[in-house]
Amino acid sequence: VNMTDRRGSQRREGETDPTRRRHGRGNRHRSGGGDDRRTDEQARYDRHLDHRPHSGDGQTQRSVTYLSWQDITELANDDSRDIVKLIATNEVTFLKAFDDKKYGANPLFLKHLIKILYKLVKSDEEDYKTRILARIFSPDYAIFNYHLSRTIQNMTIEANTRIMSENMQYLDYLIDIGIFVVDRIPTTAISSFPHLILKDTIDKLNSSQQLVKKMEELSLMVSITRVELTPKKSVTAQTMANVQPPEDFKDLDILPQPNEINSLRTKPYLRPNIVQGPYENWEHYLDVQYRLLREDFIGPLRSGICSFYNGERYSDIRVYENVHVVEPVCLLSGLGFQLKFDTQKLHKVHWEHSKRLIFGSLLCLSNDDFHNIIFVSVVKRESAMLTEGLVIVKFEGIINNSVLNPETEYIMVESTAYFEAYRHILNGLKKLNPTCMPFQNYIISCNAQKIPPPCYMRAGVSPHFNLVDVLKVRSVPKPISVVNLSTWPSWNLTCLDQSQLNALQSALGQEVSIIQGPPGTGKTFIGLKIVEALLVNRLIWDQDKSSPILVVCYTNHALDQFLEGIKNNWVNGKEPTVVRIGGRCKSEKLKECALTNRVKQCSEDRLFPKSLHKQWIDVKKRVFGLKDYMGSIILQMNKCSETILELSELSTVMSKVHLNQLQRASEIGKEINVWLGLWFPSSEEQLTQEDHQLSDVEGLPTAEDPEIRESNVEEDQWVTVDEEARLLEDDRMSDEEEMYLPHAHSVNNTVTVNKKPQQSPKDDMTWTVVQMDDRKRKQKIANGLGNQPLTEQEVGAIKDVNLLPGKQKWMLYKYWLLKFRETKQHSLTCLAQEYDALCEEYTSLQQQRNIFALRQVDVIGMTTTGASKHHYLRQNISSRIVIVEEAAEVFEAHIVTSLSPSVQQLIMIGDHQQLKPNPNNYVLEKEYNFNVSLFERLVNNKMSFVTLTTQHRMRPEIAALIHPHIYAKLLNSSNVEKYEHIKGIGKDLFLVDHSIFEDNIAGDDMYSHVNAHEARYIVGLCHYLLKQGYKPCQITILTMYRGQVLEMKCKMKRADFEGVRVAVVDDYQGEENDIILLSLVRSNAERNIGFLNSINRICVSLSRAKMGFYIIGNFSMLRGRDDTVWPKILIDMEQKQCVGIALPLYCQNHPKIVTLIKTAEDFSKCPEGGCSQKCEARLKCGHTCNRVCHPYDKEHEKYNCHRKCNKKLPCRHQCIRKCFECSERCNPCLTKVFRELQCRHTIEMNCGDDSMTTSCIEKCKKVLSCGHLCQENCSQLCTTYCETPLLKELPCGHKVLTPCCNLPNDIVCNEPCSTKLDCGHPCVGTCSKCHSGRLHVQCSSPCDRTLPCGHMCNFPCTSNCPPCSQQCSNFCNHSRCPKKCHESCDSCTEDCPWQCEHFKCTKRCGELCDRVRCDMPCMKRLKTCQHPCIGLCGEPCPTLCRECDKKSVTEIFFGDEDDPDARFVQLQDCMHVFEFNALDKWMEDKSAGEVQFKACPKCKTIIRRHLRYGNIVKSTLKDMQSIKEKQLVVGVVELKKKLQDAFTKIMGTKKFVHINEAVLNMHKSLENADTIFPQHINAIQNQIVLLPQIVRLLDMIDELKCERLQFGSCNIVITKLKDEVQVLLAAATKFILLEQQLHEVHNELRRILCLVKMCDLKFKLCKSQCALTTGDENTLNTLVLFVQTSGMRNQPVLTEDNEKEVVATIKQISITYSVCGLSSTERIAIVKAIGLAKGHWFKCPNGHFYCIGECGGAMETAKCPECGHMIGGQSHALVTGNELASEIDGAMHPAWSNTANLAM
Repeated sequence: VNMTDRRGSQRREGETDPTRRRHGRGNRHRSGGGDDRRTDEQARYDRHLDHRPHSGDGQTQRSVTYLSWQDITELANDDSRDIVKLIATNEVTFLKAFDDKKYGANPLFLKHLIKILYKLVKSDEEDYKTRILARIFSPDYAIFNYHLSRTIQNMTIEANTRIMSENMQYLDYLIDIGIFVVDRIPTTAISSFPHLILKDTIDKLNSSQQLVKKMEELSLMVSITRVELTPKKSVTAQTMANVQPPEDFKDLDILPQPNEINSLRTKPYLRPNIVQGPYENWEHYLDVQYRLLREDFIGPLRSGICSFYNGERYSDIRVYENVHVVEPVCLLSGLGFQLKFDTQKLHKVHWEHSKRLIFGSLLCLSNDDFHNIIFVSVVKRESAMLTEGLVIVKFEGIINNSVLNPETEYIMVESTAYFEAYRHILNGLKKLNPTCMPFQNYIISCNAQKIPPPCYMRAGVSPHFNLVDVLKVRSVPKPISVVNLSTWPSWNLTCLDQSQLNALQSALGQEVSIIQGPPGTGKTFIGLKIVEALLVNRLIWDQDKSSPILVVCYTNHALDQFLEGIKNNWVNGKEPTVVRIGGRCKSEKLKECALTNRVKQCSEDRLFPKSLHKQWIDVKKRVFGLKDYMGSIILQMNKCSETILELSELSTVMSKVHLNQLQRASEIGKEINVWLGLWFPSSEEQLTQEDHQLSDVEGLPTAEDPEIRESNVEEDQWVTVDEEARLLEDDRMSDEEEMYLPHAHSVNNTVTVNKKPQQSPKDDMTWTVVQMDDRKRKQKIANGLGNQPLTEQEVGAIKDVNLLPGKQKWMLYKYWLLKFRETKQHSLTCLAQEYDALCEEYTSLQQQRNIFALRQVDVIGMTTTGASKHHYLRQNISSRIVIVEEAAEVFEAHIVTSLSPSVQQLIMIGDHQQLKPNPNNYVLEKEYNFNVSLFERLVNNKMSFVTLTTQHRMRPEIAALIHPHIYAKLLNSSNVEKYEHIKGIGKDLFLVDHSIFEDNIAGDDMYSHVNAHEARYIVGLCHYLLKQGYKPCQITILTMYRGQVLEMKCKMKRADFEGVRVAVVDDYQGEENDIILLSLVRSNAERNIGFLNSINRICVSLSRAKMGFYIIGNFSMLRGRDDTVWPKILIDMEQKQCVGIALPLYCQNHPKIVTLIKTAEDFSKCPEGGCSQKCEARLKCGHTCNRVCHPYDKEHEKYNCHRKCNKKLPCRHQCIRKCFECSERCNPCLTKVFRELQCRHTIEMNCGDDSMTTSCIEKCKKVLSCGHLCQENCSQLCTTYCETPLLKELPCGHKVLTPCCNLPNDIVCNEPCSTKLDCGHPCVGTCSKCHSGRLHVQCSSPCDRTLPCGHMCNFPCTSNCPPCSQQCSNFCNHSRCPKKCHESCDSCTEDCPWQCEHFKCTKRCGELCDRVRCDMPCMKRLKTCQHPCIGLCGEPCPTLCRECDKKSVTEIFFGDEDDPDARFVQLQDCMHVFEFNALDKWMEDKSAGEVQFKACPKCKTIIRRHLRYGNIVKSTLKDMQSIKEKQLVVGVVELKKKLQDAFTKIMGTKKFVHINEAVLNMHKSLENADTIFPQHINAIQNQIVLLPQIVRLLDMIDELKCERLQFGSCNIVITKLKDEVQVLLAAATKFILLEQQLHEVHNELRRILCLVKMCDLKFKLCKSQCALTTGDENTLNTLVLFVQTSGMRNQPVLTEDNEKEVVATIKQISITYSVCGLSSTERIAIVKAIGLAKGHWFKCPNGHFYCIGECGGAMETAKCPECGHMIGGQSHALVTGNELASEIDGAMHPAWSNTANLAM
């Protein structure tokens, strides 16, 4: 390409390019100023400019193959016309700039391109600019579109003001470009133009109003266009003959022996599959099939392992190194294990699509060059797990514990064969009983004589079948005898053709029938007719309906297709009952037919026998219970490698001394982390910035990262590529097997990287504990766990773990870790055997349930592998009829194992000229005929079969591809001649020829082929067909290779191609579609055609299309392959002009325009599926359609005109809406105007809006009652609750910032309580939780006291420690006590082992020994150095030597260690060595006076195991026993009775339900107790005392008939008072109250009681309307304020003296003002005590009460003892001022009165 340099510079040949000089050195110099945007990087780009030779015409010309940086820069500054002119002459070169690998990612370079495109859009060349933009925004330039999106996103983070301003201009350019492409080429624009990213960037930037409006316009266009282009979604539906065998094949294990696979010298004994002639007998037949099938999976394994062992290249296996057994996993089929393998060499493996480690794959483990082999099979795989090198397997056969050692390293080999299928088929062959097998005459003898009818037809007269509905007979039906063909109607009177009718007659009238069906002839259709005929006439062959039809298919897809057809054909007015058994079902219709659902339904309907159901439920509970328990052990083992274990977990494997040392060192839960230095103490004020670093400082991307976000978008926009591994597992694994798998495994790392460092909860202490920075922590853990563990002896010698250096701490932790894992592993091993036995029992019961559930069903569908897996079903269900679909693809052994002795009829349907069985071992196929199916073998042996001859699928042109080239006889049905022609293409069948070579890609576990040219072409053609109006479900893309499938799917965007199926030919057997696009892939110089050489694959691939078929391939290469059928096909197609280098496309709107498509790029000539011309159709609105010619929406019913409306509105404004928005009438005016509202505010609003209904958005300026401004808008109601922050003082004295509307009494104070509790610890509660300091929360600090038993108290801080609840540590040489520590120990009754040659104890182990200590020296010599032992006779010999360890032995501790004759004792508990005399005295010393065990003088380890001091230990145990007995109180029944009596009164208080609940809770706590402790008794006794007082207090409050009382400035609310009592009740009903809590409860009870009494006084004063003097009122108010605030923060507590003072004051005021009323309780008690009837009680003028006896009439006078007034009266008349006291006894009149007399 020659491009003229427009700068006109001239230079001689070889002269330095001035442009390069200017943009090289000069720009680098200018960049120092900081404003120039060109950088050194861009200058380096410019150095790639080519030298420009001298031109003779005065112009400088250069020959380039791409545009340089400088060329693009100059082009961006030219005007539109020059740009169009230059691009027109250099189009290819210009387009290469958009795929430039040098500059493509540079933002400045991209901005130049944006500017060029903008000018191109503004040019007048409509057709040209549309075609160029269609190419640029096509998938071919995905790199440009990607970098464009990144550049737009990065504009949001630009800081330079000038560049930001320029960016706004480029965003404006992009919007104009977007509007153009969406309007002209919408399908391309919607999928490729980054409009969402563009909108997001404009929203984030401070963009101008004009730019925002333009973006809104573009977004609206995109939304509307997307709706227009969205197609209606549709749901798609979706193989030595005369030498006697050396042994019986049944004696051969399915799994190979090591000598069978570790050497190629040992040749297996094999005999070929006999394809012509008979077998000798069943034994001969089964032996041949068994050995061939077994060799099919062993052969590749043998070959691969030998190649790997010899260092040769291998292809039949996959090898994994550094494999370890990590951990066990509980499966419902038994115990599985997780393997860990090295993934360093597997980093290129795409696990989602890889066939590695699929369910059922066989793995071989070896650590001795395969001399010994351990076999395992894969039971669970997940892509995430495999990425981490994890897979779950199950061991095959019995294994020993050494195999499970995590330290053992294995080499693992995986076979490419699917072992699970082989296992079940081989097992099935072994279990076959030749004497009971049916069809020997055909399978063994290959007898080609006339085949008789099934057994059920041979007895008596041939039955007549009802086939009216099956055949759709048009005339009056006659009874049909299936054996007598003369009774059958003619084919033209039925819905079948002649061959189909012959097939039906053969299937129903023969015990073995073979039906061959070429493609499209209706094999599945006739199969469904056969099933329908059999089900309609079921009573003929199955009178009791106990023998369902068994349908067997090779693949899950074929099984789903066949069973769906059966369900759709209703029989006798109802849907057939179908049960599906096989791989995971992909059909929604058949999911309810799965065996698991059938069993579930039977269970819900209670159809199972009760005994079976009960037994199954019981075993299931046991299995899941044991599984959960083992799972918990496994989780504990996992923690060893995933996290740092806590002290509570390691306590079982460490000594008590070390445990105590760690417990005192740090706060609970973090002891080990702090000890190892992974957490550290730090003041909050001293935390440095480094301590708070986040994980992203290392450059780790986050989800918010634009790059990550964009990559996620990219992944989501392509058509989903089915995971190859998942598809294979779906075929292999049944729903029933999936239930047996563990839950999804989450791969955990040893250290989890968090956003923020973890920190312990903040408390009131100055120092807290903070976690180390994640990165440092992870590195420290890795280094620490790399150390070797300490030995047991080294651990015993450690005095203080806190004094160890860092490395030794990790070595000690590693020792504990190994001990912990050993303990758990031992527990798991003990349970594994029991678990496996339970799983076997569970499986057996599940099988019985399955058998029961399959009774009375019509059809059972299985895959061939499923039929062998469920061998027990075939034996128990006794099917009489077996139908095999795809029989020609199935190995013989698969069909034979599907036959049970009960089978009377076998129907095989298939086509041996399509796909055949596919062995894994190629040698078996070529030399042993192992790829010949039973179907083909019987056909080859001249057994009668029926061939379907009429195809109903392909149009005649397509059918000509296989007839007569593959099938000699194949007729076309009339319906295939009525297909419509493919729209937009000149041919319904076309073969596109090309010569572009393929690309070989070596995958991780496969060698596939890819042809990128064909992939782009097929994708472009598919996109073109979709634009013609075809639905995605009508198009299928096929190819011969899986690599090509991935290549094409990665070019297909989901938005455009969702619903289009892309598959390999092998997976499309038996399926069809309207349009098929086929990529042949192979094109190479070697003329190697691979799969295209297989006649079976050719047949399948050429026969899938119904209406249209388009193939792309190198047909010039195929023409020379005379060994194939291709030359004949191509000659035929060339004669029909269906082969060419370019596909002719015809525009539907302009039929005369033909576009020839040679490459994928040529599809851009038809950007919208039509041609390159403009549509120019006139719309209803009068405007012209701006789109390029489009075949869809020809009537423009979905088209929305985006031109401006421009109509005049009644308001005289011009309409500013889009034309389509005003299709019927213009909506209200959107022009902005200013108007005044009712509130007198002026706002901007739309002209068409009503000012009367428009809400004002101005802020309200009214002042609230609190003095703050209203916070709502003018049009809203004024603020009810003021939210203005205000600093308020709470009743507790604290100040808090809170909204103005909150009252101080309603605010919860969260200030920490800093009170020091009686125990010495600071209170950890808040002011509100501690009720302003009156009722503190219970202290939760650890007790830290050592109990007499030697354990640490694990209760919170208490004054008296409760009895120890840990496991009893009492043990002897025979056993360990199994009880809890507080329980009485049972004495050991074994013989005491303490003896020597001088003395022997004759007592029991648990009794005091009757011998003395032997002080004679030991005469033994040490094994290590042969020096004399320094110990005593009968004692364990000390490990130290007087000569070798002189320094350690003679070290002075007690004083006599340096004596040359000193003898020593080594304690067996801690292994410390002491001089025996001194140690004896130490042990006998009882000066401490406490009952506790003696401990080692050095390390404080409790001494229990040393027999020399056994009596001392036993005496201490005896004392402990007596203490335990005192701690336990027996006789809970008596205590309950006492409680019941004490609570009788309380329980009767029905109106206080919460009291009753508290009492009931106390009773419940004693219901199941046999013994209780003193602490519990004290707690209950305290509650007995407190609860009656609280009841009385509640009664008193209830008598106050008012809401609130005012005492000066103190306001008491009665409900709040009752709430305080409720808090008191909650504190009092705690099961155990500590001393401080009990004291505080009493204080609070006293305080509230005083308040209630003063409130009662105030109430009575108010009721009697008595006015207090100023002094009395001040006294009462002062007392109330004192009581109200007493006990609060910094306030004194109300003491008993204060209480007395309050009571005295209340009494004095009551007397003074005569308001000493009685409470209702006192009143009732007095009336009852006096015993007078009603009407005898009176009161003086001051309200003091008195009574009159006898008749109740006043006969004398006296003075009131309270106030001195006259009381009583004369002659039954009261003194003036006295009156009846009806409030005492409720009397309405005096006892002596006229009213009383009348009442008598």
